[in-house]
Amino acid sequence: LSENGVMPDEDGSILLQREMSGDGKNMCRINGRPVTVAQLRQIGAELLNIHGQHDGTQLLDEEQHMIYLDRFGQTEAAVSMYREAYDAMAELKAQIRALQMDEAEKARRMDSLRFQIDELERAELVAGEEEELASRRNILRNGEKFMAALSGADWCLSGEVGVNGVGERIVGYALAHRAFERAAYSWTAETAVYVDRDWRRLGIGEALYSALIEILEAQGVRTLYAVVVAENKASVEFHKRAGYWEFATFKNSGWKFGRWLDVVWLERTLGVWRDGEDDGKDEASETEGEKKRSPAPSPVRTISELPEERLAEICAAAAR
Repeated sequence: LSENGVMPDEDGSILLQREMSGDGKNMCRINGRPVTVAQLRQIGAELLNIHGQHDGTQLLDEEQHMIYLDRFGQTEAAVSMYREAYDAMAELKAQIRALQMDEAEKARRMDSLRFQIDELERAELVAGEEEELASRRNILRNGEKFMAALSGADWCLSGEVGVNGVGERIVGYALAHRAFERAAYSWTAETAVYVDRDWRRLGIGEALYSALIEILEAQGVRTLYAVVVAENKASVEFHKRAGYWEFATFKNSGWKFGRWLDVVWLERTLGVWRDGEDDGKDEASETEGEKKRSPAPSPVRTISELPEERLAEICAAAAR
């Protein structure tokens, strides 16, 4: 009874009920507690033995024989102790089998571990190597920016250099590099221009920037960004005259002159924003799905891939 959650009433009585409806459904209860038909049958067989034409039917049930013998010999307590000990032994045997493995499995494990050990030894790992590799990777990923900065510094420090065989001083330069590292932003560039203090307000910066932007557009760059210290009003206005528009100010994000400075971000788009040539369709008539599924733009070309005649034409125009 306890295994099925059924207890006798205070007077020791047990009431078994089974209601059968016309649609074949059954409702079984023991002392008002709902039970399944199987539970009712099991408990009923323990409590009630109906004698009739087949009086010996229950005696022929092999599952009841051991129960009859245990009850007759009053060995229920010993049987319970034996069952607990047997269950504990069975659990221990299962644990032993789990720890045991055949020789083939053991050999496979040893080969796998030996291979992993050999790999680690060949790698010749040293403490702190991960940090060093991460630093080198960062340098390589930003190599283009570093080279541009070094070139600018070299131009500023070299003083007199030969241009077309004539000793002339480099008084300014413009540069561009990829604005963001991820491949999805390959069509963006960050630009900058530097002009010697003694040669400013002579149109040199405008000429350099005009040539740079024209080259970037020929390469296939789509969007330009410029990052300027907010206090440098002249540079901000210079970029606005060059077609850039101010879209964000990052507060206290630049460290210069021993203090934190606000930084202004400016943007300019080149050419048509949408991909592909004009197909004759009215843009307003296109569906949102057509606009979203525009073809991928062509990869940005390197300087060496541009026609030399075109580069010479751009540089000559800037020199005038």
